[in-house]
Amino acid sequence: MNENNLIQGLYGSYISIGKMVGYCHHHCAALTVKTMKRHECLRKQCDSFEKQGDHDYWRQHEQKKAWRKSSKGGAE
Repeated sequence: MNENNLIQGLYGSYISIGKMVGYCHHHCAALTVKTMKRHECLRKQCDSFEKQGDHDYWRQHEQKKAWRKSSKGGAE
């Protein structure tokens, strides 16, 4: 797919497919990092949220998670 293609976001907006980090099945909309954080989808562990695994955000998220885990493990 072309990076310039648009997909339906929240509240009638459209976002570039390249900026999409996930999809909300409850709202039937694509989410950007900013929208996902504002709605706290990860913190709530929302069942309606489906992440798009190939976005850079998820790789960075896993690296931060691993760093936090190793930092906690070293302190004990």
